[in-house]
Amino acid sequence: MKATSRPQGWVYFIRSGDLVKIGYSTDVAYRARQLRTLSAGRCVLVAAHPGTQKDEFALHKRFSSLRQHGEWFIWCDEIANIAVEGFVSSGILAQRQVHPAIVEFKRLHVGRGVAAKALHELTKASLSFCEKVLAGSLQPGADMLVSLLQSDVGREVLIAIMGEARPKWWASFRKNLEIADALRAQAELARKIEAMQREMGE
Repeated sequence: MKATSRPQGWVYFIRSGDLVKIGYSTDVAYRARQLRTLSAGRCVLVAAHPGTQKDEFALHKRFSSLRQHGEWFIWCDEIANIAVEGFVSSGILAQRQVHPAIVEFKRLHVGRGVAAKALHELTKASLSFCEKVLAGSLQPGADMLVSLLQSDVGREVLIAIMGEARPKWWASFRKNLEIADALRAQAELARKIEAMQREMGE
């Protein structure tokens, strides 16, 4: 079936338990009522965004590894993000963009060959999901970002997320971080000097 581009339509996300249906319709309300009638489980319309069948098929392709049957996919953070925030076009959906926080996480694990496993152990997300996040085919989602921010690498992750943003509070926060770094370095240098003086006195 060839994808058509009908601008008057909608790409919708209807959730039922751990699954979500990603579909296209020109009448989302009617389609939602149909599914509620036909489905044994409770169906909830999560979101609907103006789009075409091309957008629908792009989403199906992107999440093919999560497909359960037909247009039903396993609900995950990345699908939730798209459902809530929407999308611009199928061309953008096809791109693989690694989140800045994940780029930094990968940098901190360079050469160890365990980035996916480390991300899995830290965030409790599935190993396959972590591999896709690291590859850029899926985005981390709010839960994973919170886990990263609360971890020992949270500082580096926060700096990566902020990027070029320069709100007033961030300038003050960064300055406090730099002061804390300088104090730690000063304390470490003092310990080394003290150790050297002890050695000289022995």
